[in-house]
Amino acid sequence: MTIGDIVKENPDDIRAALFDYGIDIFCNAKNEGKALRKANEVVRNVYLAQILCDEINNGGFIQYFFNQDSAHFELIEGALSAIGMTALSGIYKDAFAALQAAAARQTFNISASNCRDLEKFSGLYDDNEEFDAFDDRFYELDKDETNTYGLIEAYVKAHLNDKI
Repeated sequence: MTIGDIVKENPDDIRAALFDYGIDIFCNAKNEGKALRKANEVVRNVYLAQILCDEINNGGFIQYFFNQDSAHFELIEGALSAIGMTALSGIYKDAFAALQAAAARQTFNISASNCRDLEKFSGLYDDNEEFDAFDDRFYELDKDETNTYGLIEAYVKAHLNDKI
């Protein structure tokens, strides 16, 4: 099976088709982190980048950090780099550095399975202005989607013949 075989079921939105394929694999796995590390690189990269963009669009970087497993944090920079999302990678690195600093102040562990200690994590909202600035940088980058979702779609198109 190839990437092209997967996306032919939704030729009008190949990015969404491959993302949905990734959802079926990763969300149904007993351990999402292990599944991500073992997965086909293209499927993993599209899944991780799409999750990041969707979460930021829905609720900002704070929502992304709250909702995602630490495996995402370990793998996202490689995914963004592979896709060519250099500008978003820079924003992500800045936001993650701010998360690390906030974690030290709020005493929650971002290297644990997730940041879902709500009581401690909610202290990030004290730093909301800082995270709002990262969100604003993303929204500026994303305003016509060519630097976000458009790059993901181009990446999928470049890998249609890759075997899974």
